[in-house]
Amino acid sequence: ENNKKRSLFSSNIPKEESSKTPSASSSSSHSSSPVVTPPPTPQPAAVTMNESSLCNTHIVLPSDANHMGNTFGGQIMSWMEETARICALRHVRAGYHNPTFTVAGSATSSSSFIDLLQDVYLSTTWVDAMVFRGKSNVGDRITCKAQCNRTFGCSVEVGLRVEAQFPGGEVRHINTGYINVMCLRNSTKEEIQMPELTPETPDQKQQYSQAVGRCRFRTERILLHNISAAATTTTNNVSSSACWKWSDDMSKEISLGNIASLLSAINTIDLVQSTWINMPITPPSLLNQIPSLNCILNEGAWGNDVKTLIVSAEVNASAAAMFDFIMDVSKRTMYDPILEEARVVRSLDENNDIIQYVYKGLVGEGGEKKKKSDYSLLRTWGKHDSRYIISSRSILHPSLPEDDDFIREEISPSGFILSPILDENTPVKEEEVVSNKTHLQYVIIVTPRVKQIAGGNPVQLVVGAAAKLIGHCETL
Repeated sequence: ENNKKRSLFSSNIPKEESSKTPSASSSSSHSSSPVVTPPPTPQPAAVTMNESSLCNTHIVLPSDANHMGNTFGGQIMSWMEETARICALRHVRAGYHNPTFTVAGSATSSSSFIDLLQDVYLSTTWVDAMVFRGKSNVGDRITCKAQCNRTFGCSVEVGLRVEAQFPGGEVRHINTGYINVMCLRNSTKEEIQMPELTPETPDQKQQYSQAVGRCRFRTERILLHNISAAATTTTNNVSSSACWKWSDDMSKEISLGNIASLLSAINTIDLVQSTWINMPITPPSLLNQIPSLNCILNEGAWGNDVKTLIVSAEVNASAAAMFDFIMDVSKRTMYDPILEEARVVRSLDENNDIIQYVYKGLVGEGGEKKKKSDYSLLRTWGKHDSRYIISSRSILHPSLPEDDDFIREEISPSGFILSPILDENTPVKEEEVVSNKTHLQYVIIVTPRVKQIAGGNPVQLVVGAAAKLIGHCETL
């Protein structure tokens, strides 16, 4: 095993030609250019998948298992990550292991190869689709099989398959997963180009082609759950991160991301209290009508001049009744003063639909009237732990293309969270708590455009809309 591990890192590095001494090379380089530049990175050759694939074998010791004798899942993942790094290193060495390299049209000696490999740093950037199919026990022989599936610039996707076998027993497939490894220079953290891969067998060609889909899926998933990226809001640019592109393959991820992003804004109230500012209620007379009305503003959660505004209050109405009222888009004009039209464009499933909001046009400084603006929104709703959640955010969907009559605007997740207020007197009907009081949280992402529409005072606009909504709901 030790000889096998040493062979993974060994390489037949060609020796320097005796005529090229370090001093001569250094002198020649110094005389040709007075500017000290980092050594050029040689261009790698294409590598087949078989050149870097390998099997790593480990024995499960008592220290690798729990009190039941089952191998720790973290230990399995550690072995997989170790194998993925070795596989990626073999791939780098195979691609750069040539006597002479061509860099920018000039020949570079093999010293560039030596310098490069001495300075290589491999970093694991993500672990994906880690599936535990079965268990292993103390005494099992664990075999980690690794293969480079495809390169993406300075990174490579490594596919892994883990098998377990007790001496004399059958081979069991216990784990699979994909690990992405990035190649950098340790001294400068400069990215190093990964050698291209050449698939040969039908199975290798299948893994090679599917790697692109996995990479796209991972990228979209990261954007779905990355709050900072999701907050980027630009006008007339539906391809920005503030506007998701609908995908039937990722419908569940998109729906969950829509809800999760809204809940993230609420969760930061308790976690990062210092970033929230209490805003004065304007006009103050609203407090006489709704004493529990409160408004807070977060200036540091999103960045890019994008702020989160949350209006909350206790409402004398059931959460279910308020949910039904808010879900009726035709009634939104009753409490949204700048909304001109709202309609459901397409129903996607029982918890998602595409809606369009058309807002009144602004009046310019010279008195000219500008175009109306519209939003193409994905609306996701559901009931979670007795709370009703309605979240809407910009979406790029073929059923609602851009219209030249409107300015297409974008917004990050905004919506409503309706939580029943419970006490010891709250009745229970058919194992469900029924309360006639609801804690309303109205979450709005305030962008520069919203400020412009609100005449520079979005707080007054949003608080006024919330007060009207509360008034209508209390009459239900």
